[in-house]
Amino acid sequence: IANHRTGTAGIGGGDDGGDFVGMVRVDDDGYLYFIARRGDMIKTRAANVSRLEVEAALRDLPGVATAVVTGLADAELGQRVVAAVVPAAGSNPSEDALQAALRDTLSSYKVPRNIIFVADTDIPRTSTGKVRLFALADMISARIADAG
Repeated sequence: IANHRTGTAGIGGGDDGGDFVGMVRVDDDGYLYFIARRGDMIKTRAANVSRLEVEAALRDLPGVATAVVTGLADAELGQRVVAAVVPAAGSNPSEDALQAALRDTLSSYKVPRNIIFVADTDIPRTSTGKVRLFALADMISARIADAG
């Protein structure tokens, strides 16, 4: 699966019934460069957002120790970008302040619509330390519902 406008291609799929598993960039010499796994992309409106890019932007902000990002189902957007942030020791960042700071470095559609604050031990992980994205989405959704 290729998109010649953006120079990206999907890995997998096709006639063999395999699943689409990721995105790559193709350079002028035909070399492929890994961009992200399908699960790392959030589809909001007509745009793909890399959760890894948003996580990196959050971690670069003062007051943020760790950040994990996922998408939540949204009737209007398809998915909305949301984040769970572990504040750095001794800091007390606010959702509004983090969103404002992110707007300086990210396109507006990449800025999380909701940011919740958690302890590192609250982040659902596998036994190997990888974030369990579906469980993360459930946790963030529940916290947003409780706050609303």
